[in-house]
Amino acid sequence: MVEVNVLKTQMCPHCPRAAAVAKKVAAELGGVQVKETYLDTDPAGQEIATKHDIMSVPTILINDRVAFVGVPNESALRKAIEEAQ
Repeated sequence: MVEVNVLKTQMCPHCPRAAAVAKKVAAELGGVQVKETYLDTDPAGQEIATKHDIMSVPTILINDRVAFVGVPNESALRKAIEEAQ
């Protein structure tokens, strides 16, 4: 199973779109778990941000590796997930 983690903050205007794209692609592919982690309120999110030197949101991790900073288009995210499977 591939894990996609959308890292976001509560004030980020682009983060909801990134999460929506991730959920849509995951539903189409199957075998993909999507998580959403808040970097500004979740202590685990703060640890992830430190571990990966995250400076911008949204950031998308695929299997705990930075795959995208910003909102990816569906085809690019689909390709990255397929390569991770």
